[in-house]
Amino acid sequence: MKPVNAALCIGLLLFVAGCAVKPIYRGTTYDAFPEALKAQQAYFDQERPKLKSPGIHVDSSIRVVLPSRQYFKTHGVTGTPREDVLNYLLDATEANVSTIPETIRKADVFRDISVEYYESPGRPNAARGEFALWLQLPNPRTPTWTLLAGPDNTEQRLLTVTGLDQGAERLNIWVQDLAEAARKLSQPN
Repeated sequence: MKPVNAALCIGLLLFVAGCAVKPIYRGTTYDAFPEALKAQQAYFDQERPKLKSPGIHVDSSIRVVLPSRQYFKTHGVTGTPREDVLNYLLDATEANVSTIPETIRKADVFRDISVEYYESPGRPNAARGEFALWLQLPNPRTPTWTLLAGPDNTEQRLLTVTGLDQGAERLNIWVQDLAEAARKLSQPN
């Protein structure tokens, strides 16, 4: 459940044998894409109860700004995979990315949360009293999370702990970093 990288890496972990394409998720090879997606969902369900609040509350709203499915299709996949492979990559990516707003909600850091999807990579603006958490894809392998604080849109990049396995522990650290960045950005200079 590493923010976005995990789903994008799923696409890199396809085993090609002749004409057969078998997806691999968390080291297990599946006979069909729906089985791999079910395994991904089961893993998310297993990890979800382990998510926790960092104990920081910022009295602001946050708007999570994510690439749309069409944007991922156009900019998030390299090469020209078969249609079934492409749909699997897009489904897995959407499932993974959808965990981020859910994780932020569960952490109870912000007053409220909304989600918006973009078709083009333009930088969002955060309004007064709001944060925008923007997922950028400079290239498919290096997604970047940027927190913008309104109204001046001061920004803070969020790092992903790559030394830990995917899952709740890594997401909890990431949410802690998000909460601390939001608290810091919301304080007067």
